[in-house]
Amino acid sequence: MTTVTMLGWRDRAACRTAEADLFFPEAEPGTEAYRQQAQAPKAVCAGCPVRWHCGEYAAGTYQKHGIWAGLDEAERHQEGRRRARRRRERTAA
Repeated sequence: MTTVTMLGWRDRAACRTAEADLFFPEAEPGTEAYRQQAQAPKAVCAGCPVRWHCGEYAAGTYQKHGIWAGLDEAERHQEGRRRARRRRERTAA
């Protein structure tokens, strides 16, 4: 069973009682306004006990928008590139 189908982790998520809109900043990504709007949801994620599961869910379902596991769109893209590079390095070794 994949993380996508095992969603019980959401019941333990720090964001479960927060407004969903908090995790989708309205400002243009890459701007100072966006960084400021992203601080509050990232703070919620910082202490979340299921942050890893959230990140796996976001990656597995190709979430393109919002803050997931404390990462914004650009940060998730960078993390995906790092993971791909590590897989290639392990395969090559």
